[in-house]
Amino acid sequence: MLVLTFGKQELEAVLKEKRDQLFFFYTPMCGGCQVAREMIELVLKGEAGLQIAEIDLNYIPDYASQFEIESVPALVAIQNGKLVAKRYEINNVMDVFEFTSKFA
Repeated sequence: MLVLTFGKQELEAVLKEKRDQLFFFYTPMCGGCQVAREMIELVLKGEAGLQIAEIDLNYIPDYASQFEIESVPALVAIQNGKLVAKRYEINNVMDVFEFTSKFA
């Protein structure tokens, strides 16, 4: 597995410690999320050192509203502990690559 699995505690640590992190927010029953995850895995295989943490949005509803996550799948960039970008359209590998290359 190339995608890291984070929970609420790990997310809170990223924010508290003002770290940079790319996140993939999903829900288990979302078909589009499953396809997006496969595309993310392909990008991660080709980009050594790139890390994306996945979080099931069902377990962090307070952060879903704080980050104003409107739908899933969602790629989110956190820099210096703050949300700096979101992307909802993950239709192909290039969508993932373009987003991650800005923040990796």
